[in-house]
Amino acid sequence: MKISFVSIALILCASVSLKAQDEPPLGLQIRQALTAKEPTWKYLAVIQSGRVPIVPSERTVLVGLWQHKQKDRPQEDIVIEIYQVESQAEAIKWLKPTDNGQVAPGWRVDSY
Repeated sequence: MKISFVSIALILCASVSLKAQDEPPLGLQIRQALTAKEPTWKYLAVIQSGRVPIVPSERTVLVGLWQHKQKDRPQEDIVIEIYQVESQAEAIKWLKPTDNGQVAPGWRVDSY
């Protein structure tokens, strides 16, 4: 069985704001939206340990694995990591290693 693996790291830049108490957390909203859009994909929560924040305000919004199984096809796995920082300056600093091409061996950075 061949397993495809794609790691997507997204970063959100948001200002601090007050939210209604009944509004679901952003991670839950994202999971619900993805599940509604792609109901055949199954979400698995993961535990992320030992990660050192890149910038002081970094907060984990969502880290999870989505799996897609189809008859007579290889299983597809997608890891999604979403982080939030407090300012544009910290977002720029957070993305700097990727912008400079500092990625895992065998990976590359392309503009789109």
